[in-house]
Amino acid sequence: MAGPAAAAAPLPPGQRGLSLQEPSGAGAQKGQSFQMHQPQVKLWVTAGETLTLTCTTSGDGPIGPVKWLKGWGSENETIYDQTATFPRVTRAAAGSNTDFTIHIKDVRLEDAGTYYCVKYQKSVHGVSVFQHGKGTEVSLNEAALAPSMVAVAAVLCFLLLGFFIALCMYRRKFRSEAESQDQARAVAGGSFLPIPLRCCAGTPSSPSQALDPETFHLPSQQSSKEDNDIHYADLQALPAAPQHSRSPGTARSEYASIRVAAKCTSAQDFKLDQPQGNVSVTAGETLTLTCTTSGDGPIGPVKWLKGWGSENETIYDQTGTFPRVMRAATGSGTDFTILIRDVRLEDAGTYYCVKYQKSVHGVSVFKRGEGTEVSVYAKPSRPVVSGPESRAGPGQSVPFTCTAGGFFPREIAVKWLKDGAQISAQQPQVTPGQTKSSYDASSTVSVTLQEGDVRSQLQCEVHHRTLPAPLRSSFQLSRALRVPPSVQVVAEPPSPVELNKTVNLTCLVKGFYPGDVAVAWLENGTEMSAGSAPPPAETPRGLFELRSLVEVQATEEKNGSVFTCRVVHDAQGPISGTSTLRIAAPAKGGLSDRSQTDNDNLVLIYIVVGVVCTMLALLVAAILYLIRAKQSKGKSSPSARLHEPEKSSEANTQESDPNNLTYADLNFDKERKTIRRMVEMSQQSEYACIQSSRAPNGDDNLTYADLDMVHLSKAPPRPAPRPEEAGSEYASVQIPRK
Repeated sequence: MAGPAAAAAPLPPGQRGLSLQEPSGAGAQKGQSFQMHQPQVKLWVTAGETLTLTCTTSGDGPIGPVKWLKGWGSENETIYDQTATFPRVTRAAAGSNTDFTIHIKDVRLEDAGTYYCVKYQKSVHGVSVFQHGKGTEVSLNEAALAPSMVAVAAVLCFLLLGFFIALCMYRRKFRSEAESQDQARAVAGGSFLPIPLRCCAGTPSSPSQALDPETFHLPSQQSSKEDNDIHYADLQALPAAPQHSRSPGTARSEYASIRVAAKCTSAQDFKLDQPQGNVSVTAGETLTLTCTTSGDGPIGPVKWLKGWGSENETIYDQTGTFPRVMRAATGSGTDFTILIRDVRLEDAGTYYCVKYQKSVHGVSVFKRGEGTEVSVYAKPSRPVVSGPESRAGPGQSVPFTCTAGGFFPREIAVKWLKDGAQISAQQPQVTPGQTKSSYDASSTVSVTLQEGDVRSQLQCEVHHRTLPAPLRSSFQLSRALRVPPSVQVVAEPPSPVELNKTVNLTCLVKGFYPGDVAVAWLENGTEMSAGSAPPPAETPRGLFELRSLVEVQATEEKNGSVFTCRVVHDAQGPISGTSTLRIAAPAKGGLSDRSQTDNDNLVLIYIVVGVVCTMLALLVAAILYLIRAKQSKGKSSPSARLHEPEKSSEANTQESDPNNLTYADLNFDKERKTIRRMVEMSQQSEYACIQSSRAPNGDDNLTYADLDMVHLSKAPPRPAPRPEEAGSEYASVQIPRK
């Protein structure tokens, strides 16, 4: 096998623009484990047949294609490329990343040459050779003879064979007659001569030995050490011969023992090559196991065994039939590479290419390969999410489990998501699977349910190196959720109701999930007929609601009856709502209690309204009176006479009081006093104010006031006023004459 990158090898002409770079970093680590196997050194093929060129890889290699080239150096030619189409060339294991064996159909004379399996690597500088095989030299036999020539040759062979058989029989007959005559003469002489005998069991290289009659012995007396080298000849009795005198003690023998030396076939130059140490393959793909031989070996078959010792299993035998196994190079005597289609997990194990040899004791192992350990990469099965066995209510925490199995290798990751958001969960538990090389995984998460989870979804994601994208499985939380209903009974009209009136009792069942619900009506604990309830209606939140209606006649017998709406949801305990029917008793005068109460309320309202209206009327009257009084004062005549009331002792007392001053203040329109001013003056003096409208124009008009002493008002005592000038107790108004 060539070393990595084969730096000294000349670059193929098709790749002249590529530079050969040494891998570095992670690429160098991958290159160290990468191996390419091209086990065939030399092949012979007849024109027109199919040529199989074997090439397999193992380990991690750099990114780049694998090609087949014919020749090396400037004269090379690309025979197969993964990106191109070649009419006569096909892959033995299409799609495999480790087996690049190819078949060349209808081989021609120009196909002779040396073929190389080449691994390339991609880099920033382009594509360069990373590793290549040792090369397989292909030689072509001459073209087969025409059918007519084959027939003629067969006839000549049969004729020559018949002639040879006839000649042998003639010589044998002639020799038998001659020997019979010689033996007759010997018997007549009374002694035996050494007779050379041929053993039919011998071979041309194992001549029979002639034994002296005096040294023969019975077969049972042969040494056990030489049993494997002893052949026996059954000698027939000779024809009768004249008897002559013999020496005493001489016995007549009727058989002879013949010892034949066996020749051991030399097998020192036989070699069996099984280059693959470790091979990884994905379940469902095709596995290629390479085995080639060189040199001359003993007669015997070549088989493929899985395992070694007492537990081994025959995978391929040239004489048997194996549905999933076929030879890569059918009929070849040196290439025993096999293809196992549709690889399964149970195919994982160690495979041996074994050469057997045949002997007189049977078939035994002659040589075997070092073994190829096969690992089958298996994708995990689609995950299955399971929830609790029974439903749970809002606020309860319930477990969910995600399982996946039948995968290899062991490393796996599981994620949980609720409505697209990741939630925390325990690490998955990995256990051995049903087969020796597979595993099963289980992951558990706890979720606290809510009423809004009716439309929520729980999702499980499985990540594995064999998957191009994670596997997903979902679980609707509504399958694990139970939301109990709320039950309410509404009466229309509400109690108390009039006698013989129809009352509608409605049972409102709201906010429940799932929609499996049963409604029953009971009157005083006895179930009553209410007809079939309508189906539940779904709300925008995903919950359900239901209305059940029953009509009741308000008779005297049903007064005080308790009506119950009993709801059984999802086979759980019943939930009930009740309503009591009460009938109003008739009131006096034919009015019921309710009517009497309404009348009392109306009377009270009327009284309140009357009082308010009366107070408002009195207020308005007072205001109008004051306004009219004021207006009447303003409209008094210019001549006013105040009559003095009957004088009494009290009046005399007032007159003797120096603090009492009685006078009249005549104000005309020239100076109009305000009410406030009048009040202030009333607190200071006792006077009468007479106001008159404007006097008519005329010289002969005389306006005067005749004031009689009248007690108008009495103010608190005050100091005596200063003496005033003497004046009259009346006022005269002079006006010009006309």
